[in-house]
Amino acid sequence: MAFDMRMRHLIAVLLTSGTALRAQGPAIAILRGEVFDSLDKKPLDGASVSILGVGRTTTADSRGRFHFDSLAPGTYTVVAYHAVLDSIGLGAVSARTTVGTTSGQVSIIIPSFDSFWRLACGDRPAPRDSGIVYGTIRDAGSGKTVTGAKVDVSWVDVSVDSLRHMREKRWHQTTRSDANGNYGVCGVPISSVPSIEASYPEGSSGLIDLVGDQHRVRRRDLSVGPVAETDSSRRGTIAGVLTDAAGQPFVGAQVMVESFPATRSGADGRFVVRNVPTGTRQVEIRSVGMAPFITTVDVTPHDTAMIAAQLKKVATLDAVRVTGTVRQRKLVEDLEDRRKLGLGFVQDSTAFDGRVQLVSLFSAFPSLAIQPVGYGQRYYLTLPLGGSRCVANLWIDGKQMQTNLNPIGGYTMLWDLHPDQIAAVEVYPHGASVPFAFQSVNSTCGVVAIWTKWALGR
Repeated sequence: MAFDMRMRHLIAVLLTSGTALRAQGPAIAILRGEVFDSLDKKPLDGASVSILGVGRTTTADSRGRFHFDSLAPGTYTVVAYHAVLDSIGLGAVSARTTVGTTSGQVSIIIPSFDSFWRLACGDRPAPRDSGIVYGTIRDAGSGKTVTGAKVDVSWVDVSVDSLRHMREKRWHQTTRSDANGNYGVCGVPISSVPSIEASYPEGSSGLIDLVGDQHRVRRRDLSVGPVAETDSSRRGTIAGVLTDAAGQPFVGAQVMVESFPATRSGADGRFVVRNVPTGTRQVEIRSVGMAPFITTVDVTPHDTAMIAAQLKKVATLDAVRVTGTVRQRKLVEDLEDRRKLGLGFVQDSTAFDGRVQLVSLFSAFPSLAIQPVGYGQRYYLTLPLGGSRCVANLWIDGKQMQTNLNPIGGYTMLWDLHPDQIAAVEVYPHGASVPFAFQSVNSTCGVVAIWTKWALGR
């Protein structure tokens, strides 16, 4: 039986529908229950729970518990809904129970990962840090399923040893969609962010990062379209509106679609990206100090895919919150003193005019190399160390980013910056040349120091 057919069989069993049988007697009974997620081994907090055919709905509490009162005795089908269920492709889970003259009890349980694995991947043991990705491939224009589409899942494992040497290993798994357009990949890690892409002779989807959750079972449907299509009427548009936590328009956020120049939200918070190839495309929205917003849209011919996003603040650097011009003048004076020492390379914003991407700014510095992480907008910076290279110690506005154990996480703040937000960049290629202001216990590698215009008052 094909991979997705087995998954659909499991879903069909979980969603066995039915309506309440004819009740007998007065409506005085209480039905108590719980919803439990065996995948994550915890109660399903906030699940929406309904009784089919009765029109009653409630919400499970933090311990997954719920109850319905004033029910007539009888047999009922109870259904639970939750975003977790959507992400693993179930939609809902259900259970049937009989309520007596005074009470009834029901447990609604998401099956364990071992159950999913045995059904989808066979008897071979499941790695402890791996999961399953499955879904359906469709043509973006016709909506029909695509047979034989190539589905490639890739990821990068990055680590840094005690000497700050970077270690990177790239992994790939490839499969093809079956006669029904369904595919499945077993053994996909949950500790990293895999990327997935579907392709067929006529075109492909975009490269999609599987972000947002670390569930061991994930459903990711993809649509594919002709990337090289030149007829704009057979392409589509991505548009949206961005707001802040107060619901006000968010101005100036970077909106990035694969292979397109970044655009920015306007004074009304709106943005438009035109002439986008059809298929599933990833959209990344970033602004300094705000949590990145990453989503996917299905672009169809001569149509507009809409996005409505609320950007939320993240913990910002304390050093950014400089108060008064005295502190700012001191930072600028110290920067000029380091420039005069000539221990490294310093450039200010006059050298950044016309730069569209921050990575292009770094290419101007000797010895500094840009190391992509997988695909998309993720990268980190390396400097020479002996006969190899090391992950540069990164400082932003006077605060050191934690790059010693997790270079990807340490560079997250950098990805949100745009060249027109940068006041100055300092690069010290060797640990021995690092000024006192940027020295740390872990200083065998050189330093890249970024100063924003907020910090220097420019």
